[in-house]
Amino acid sequence: MLVGGGAAGLYGRLASDRPPTQRLGWVRAPAYAARVPTTSDRFHPLRLRSEASLNRTYLAPLSGADPRLVGRPAFEILSLAALGQLTSEPGELATTYGLRLAQLIATLLAARPVGSSPSAWRSAYLRHWRTVEQVWLGGGVARRLGPALADAVRTELARLKVRDVSVAVAPHADVLPLIGLST
Repeated sequence: MLVGGGAAGLYGRLASDRPPTQRLGWVRAPAYAARVPTTSDRFHPLRLRSEASLNRTYLAPLSGADPRLVGRPAFEILSLAALGQLTSEPGELATTYGLRLAQLIATLLAARPVGSSPSAWRSAYLRHWRTVEQVWLGGGVARRLGPALADAVRTELARLKVRDVSVAVAPHADVLPLIGLST
């Protein structure tokens, strides 16, 4: 199943998705997903709420994390406005943006909320991220920076000692946010 979207165009695939029914690198929602009530307070990965926003995720004070990024919301450091404030050198841009994106991924995988106490639903959502094994980078930024971005993210995740997660630019990354979970 697919989780994510938002600030950085992150899409994760779970270990339990083997073998996945894939279409251009993402997974179709299983038939049972339609039976999951949308008003439930129980977390379900196919019924995400606004609380799943990556934009509002605050970067955790992880060991080795850049102290300038800790405690800041992902939107503040990964938005197009934030990207525009970075250097215009493509290689350096991918490295800096990749470092920021990796710290968001590390925060999600650590499932330690930063800031105010999260709701039970948000806590379950963060626990769910611990099961993600594959993160697909999608959106226009991922398309533009391409493999250099994925390399920078993987390098920073390794430096942060985050293991058991693969990162790659999704096929057709530029249109992935438009297609999302379509079947």
